[in-house]
Amino acid sequence: MGLTLKHHGSISLGFESMVMYRREGLRLVGLLEKHFSLGKGTDSYIYVGAGGHAGYNGFLNDEALTFPVAGVDFILGFEYIPRGGYFVFGVDVKPHFKALNGWVFSGNVAGANLRLMID
Repeated sequence: MGLTLKHHGSISLGFESMVMYRREGLRLVGLLEKHFSLGKGTDSYIYVGAGGHAGYNGFLNDEALTFPVAGVDFILGFEYIPRGGYFVFGVDVKPHFKALNGWVFSGNVAGANLRLMID
């Protein structure tokens, strides 16, 4: 669960920032994404990107179980942006490596999203 903001510097390049809360803790994520159209005149896009995250794992009310996290993130997704519409529909997968306490891979972050477009 979280909040995502995406800003497009151009039609094919975007920056996505996320605040994600899960039972393991809180993470701030920043990703630079490249969007590729699935064909001329289509409203569908594939995007790939990379970035990083920082935050904590555990529960703030128990210091013994709380520790910092940081790492490298990747994203692969699909978006449908209807012409003249106000919403974006998408799905993505976001595998990441946790860098503190050794490099640990996690590929269990995937989601479907519905976003409001604001010009």
